[in-house]
Amino acid sequence: MNWLDFNPNDAKLEDFARARGIHPLHIEDCRSDEQQAKVEQGTGYVFIVLKLILLEANDELSIADLDVFLTPEYLATVHRSPVPFLSSAAAPADSLQPDEIFHRVLDAAVDSYLPILDEVEDRVDLIEDLVVRDPSQEVLERIADLLTTLLDLRRVLANTRRIALTLQRAENPLIRSELQPFLRDVYDHLERDLGSAASERERLKGLLDIYHSSLASRNNDSCAVPDANRES
Repeated sequence: MNWLDFNPNDAKLEDFARARGIHPLHIEDCRSDEQQAKVEQGTGYVFIVLKLILLEANDELSIADLDVFLTPEYLATVHRSPVPFLSSAAAPADSLQPDEIFHRVLDAAVDSYLPILDEVEDRVDLIEDLVVRDPSQEVLERIADLLTTLLDLRRVLANTRRIALTLQRAENPLIRSELQPFLRDVYDHLERDLGSAASERERLKGLLDIYHSSLASRNNDSCAVPDANRES
């Protein structure tokens, strides 16, 4: 079996760490949910932290970690919550090398960002309809929430892009040269996603300007009504 899967509190993770000489700080990182997406070289292994994201109904991001150890014999993944794409990405693990499984996991994680960006776009479209028709305080709050969400999303995408770039450029005996074009493809997808996030953020900034203009126009109209009554 070339793929191992652990819960951060699983005793088998400790056994794996001892057998592979995993640094205690990397195991500590697996038990913390406050790590940035990153890649670090260990002694005889590579440690990668990927971010899994979910867009909540209140426009906030829910972010969880997927930690990965790439070794010569195994790919080990560590996560608290179920990861729907993980089993299909790693299957059939027995017929794949650890670096191939890692590429599939990384690619699936990056692919999972696109529906989030599509959903953000749909929500910005909805705000675009409301901002002129009903520039309420609730609309203003949604614009602010989505701007914050896009900032958080951009941070995840940029850090994950750095992972892909580091692995693509660095000569690492654990990742065969045949996989480099596939890592470049992952990098290209992240570049595309970052461009989409930047575009939606600019749209929201524009809608913020429209909101203030619409609100000012409404206030001016309401102030003009008493003057018209006095003239009549």
